[in-house]
Order: sequence, then C-alpha cells, then structure tokens
Amino acid sequence: MTRVLPPRAPLETERLRLREWVLDDIPLLQAALNENVGHLDPWVPWARPEGALPDQAAGLIDRWRREAARNETLNYAIFDTDTTLIGGIGVYDRIGPGAIEIGYWIRRPFTGAGFATEATWGLVDHVRRHVRSCQLEMHVHPRNSGSRRIPEKLGFTKDVRRSKSDLEIYILPFTE
Repeated sequence: MTRVLPPRAPLETERLRLREWVLDDIPLLQAALNENVGHLDPWVPWARPEGALPDQAAGLIDRWRREAARNETLNYAIFDTDTTLIGGIGVYDRIGPGAIEIGYWIRRPFTGAGFATEATWGLVDHVRRHVRSCQLEMHVHPRNSGSRRIPEKLGFTKDVRRSKSDLEIYILPFTE
C-alpha cells in the first residue's frame, strides 16, 4: 500500500514548535495525561480516565515511533518556544487511499489560546507542500465544541453525508 503521509520533519509556526515524540518525553506525556483526566479522555481514544502510568506513556511514544517508521502515522509533540508541552498533533493514514486524517489534543491550561488552530495549520501546510493530491479529514465529536471550530476556521467543510450523531467529519480536498 502506498502511503501518502508527508516526510518526517520538525515544524515551526509563529508560537509553536512541533517535533516527533522522543523517549525523553515520557514524563511530560505522563504528566499531561494525568493532569488532563476528564478533559482528554472523552475525546482522545488512548487517554484513560484513570490517568497514565510511566509504562503507558512509554508505550504510546514507542507505538507512535514504530508507526512513523512504517509511515502509518506522524505524531508530533507541540511545544511553545519555552519548551512547555502544549499538546500533541498527528496525521494518520487510516482512512483509505488518497486521504489523511488529522487529530490533535491540547492540555487544559492552554485551550482557548489558538494553539490547536495554529498547530493544525502548520501541519496542513506541511502536508500541502509535500503530498501531491490528497483529502485531509478531521473527525470531531459533536459535543467537543472547541475542536469543532478549528476545521471551520481552516477552511474544512463538514461532510454531511458521512457525519453521524457521534462523529462529524470535516474535509479539505486539494490537488497540486
């Protein structure tokens, strides 16, 4: 199967640095998951309502690194310029031929500041510069009002045919 993901590379936006997760990030990821219990677990499938132990955070980072090596996903940690972990974002080749899904999460103290929109735009720009033709998708729970605004701000349109009561699908097709 031919993968359509962009190349692995660190990215920068005006306020953020996006880079692949490394094993040194295990304590940061664990702390972020534990401080955001109740904030992330309704929306993020791998966030646990009971928080994360070090081996669980290590397992996530290890899985993301293996999937990146196989060109299945590209997961980034989102940092501000002061090396504070803001959240995570990724692109996933799991929809089907010619489509990439984008997903993101932001730690509760940093929501509402436009970080998810800025990080998503940086990743969309990276995909557009390196992937010839593709449809980008964002899958958002209808009750996740903060996340629902992001695809609309970035020019994605809701695919009403495929959206369901428990999942809204936003698309951004492009060709070079």
